Amino acid sequence: MDLSDKERYSISRVGNDTFVLTDADTLQTWQIEVLRNSYKEENEEPVTTPSNAEK
Repeated sequence: MDLSDKERYSISRVGNDTFVLTDADTLQTWQIEVLRNSYKEENEEPVTTPSNAEK
């Protein structure tokens, strides 16, 4: 019996950024963590405009 990918794998959420993928054929599981690009937002320096620099 051949299963399509949609039938073979299931995914469940276990945290805000963490998921578990399970293979129905082998019952093998993988934990996946989604990493967000927050470095740019947290460490972005304010833009200096010429009007601000003169003050």
